[in-house]
Amino acid sequence: MEERVAARTADLSRTNKQLTQEIGERKRAEEQLTHALKEAKQRAGETEAVLTAINDAVLVYDSDMNVVHTNPGFLPVYGFDPVGMNVRNIIEQSQCRYLDDSPFLLKINQHHAPCAVKGSQSTVPDYPARRPRAHT
Repeated sequence: MEERVAARTADLSRTNKQLTQEIGERKRAEEQLTHALKEAKQRAGETEAVLTAINDAVLVYDSDMNVVHTNPGFLPVYGFDPVGMNVRNIIEQSQCRYLDDSPFLLKINQHHAPCAVKGSQSTVPDYPARRPRAHT
């Protein structure tokens, strides 16, 4: 009987040691996650401050070119909230044109952002565009 008690005590000691190690690992992981979340919130705040300070209209969109965020400069210029819209629809709705006044047609495989979001480098040249002039 004493042997069984000693064996059981040894098993419980090993289990207790393992649990103590797991608790320590979980606490460290939790601390790392808390730190990472704090840093992510700080970076998000910094990014938002930069976007807010830009006077030009800025869109942030995903790899499918759907707008997920815009800065305060967009609404006064274009007059609508583009969040949730696809960039193609925004170009169509706002009637963007090239500087030579030809229609601005967006070809997804010729755009910088989808390449960047996917981690590849764009080799497409920039294309200056503008909104149409207001007719008076």
